[in-house]
Amino acid sequence: MTIADFYAPENMHAALRAAHDRNDEVLERIYIGRPFKNDTERLEKLFDLYTEMTGGVKKGVAKKSSSGRNS
Repeated sequence: MTIADFYAPENMHAALRAAHDRNDEVLERIYIGRPFKNDTERLEKLFDLYTEMTGGVKKGVAKKSSSGRNS
């Protein structure tokens, strides 16, 4: 069995699924204080965090460094 097969929802062991669900719940409460409404809200938050972590680069626009080169 490949890892993709192992983690496919229809093949995942119930205990592993429950562990993932609990982990998701804890992390969502850390990020926004409640479960995400849907995958779209989750992705928006993750992309916002990524943007913050990468220095605010958005939509493929590179920031200019102090040397004048794109970073």
